[in-house]
Amino acid sequence: MIQGKVEICGVNTATLPVLKSAETRELLRRCREGDRMAREQLISGNLRLVLSVVQRFAGRGESMDDLFQVGCIGLIKAIDAFDLNQNVQFSTYGVPAIMGWRKASRRLYPMTRKQALELSAQALAENEEAVQVLHTMIDELPLNRWTEAAIRDSVEQFILDNGRPPMRTDFKKKCLPPHSIVKRRFGLTLQEWLDQNYPTQKTPLDELHAQATQEFIREYLRIQPVSAEDYNARRTHPSKGWYSIAKYNHTRRWRILLEKLNLPIYNNRGTPNSAPQLKVRVISDYNFDEK
Repeated sequence: MIQGKVEICGVNTATLPVLKSAETRELLRRCREGDRMAREQLISGNLRLVLSVVQRFAGRGESMDDLFQVGCIGLIKAIDAFDLNQNVQFSTYGVPAIMGWRKASRRLYPMTRKQALELSAQALAENEEAVQVLHTMIDELPLNRWTEAAIRDSVEQFILDNGRPPMRTDFKKKCLPPHSIVKRRFGLTLQEWLDQNYPTQKTPLDELHAQATQEFIREYLRIQPVSAEDYNARRTHPSKGWYSIAKYNHTRRWRILLEKLNLPIYNNRGTPNSAPQLKVRVISDYNFDEK
């Protein structure tokens, strides 16, 4: 939008016609009688009304082309629904309808923009140059954002950003498609599609448990904790908590885990506890003959 000149799809909207109130009502009457030419004249003659609405949202980060296209839908709906028996100007009814379709467009499917372009092409049917540009844009738009190529591109981008293929839980992020989209596009569940296209080397479970146990042993000897709670509080992440290691080693008790792994038991001074000394008191002068 530069110096009052607005171009939508290469068309200078400053040259669009403007209808007077009486002309609008006459065209609306003819439109109700089924006159398609009158309907097209109504749309073309009120595109300035759409512009006046979308200009209110300039500078908000929204595409003016997209706003204009969605506004055209609101304009057409307003033309079809306007009641001539009401003593109000068409613009009074049309502005809220156009603004309402801007809000509704945020909740519609990705097909909305394509529908808006098609309706805009109908609205500008008298301008062959505009129609040609609009139909070119329509042909270039996909039916849905998540085409097969778009899904693969998003996964490849995820691999570049994270250094690994995505897991099922990663598909909850906005940069990746929903599970249902993948299933609809490829006819496979998400996990089946990942295994087929992005297989990963899976480490056996026993090996993972052994690695976690060795990490626990190193961390335990470094920390020298005096209790299970002390270990969990001082361990470095992402090393696992002691209870997970205990389950890997088929126990649920801290002391038994340490005994199984042959680890020393530390006291509050950071030194291993020595084995308790059993003191036996021998009474040598006991008289077994006494009763």
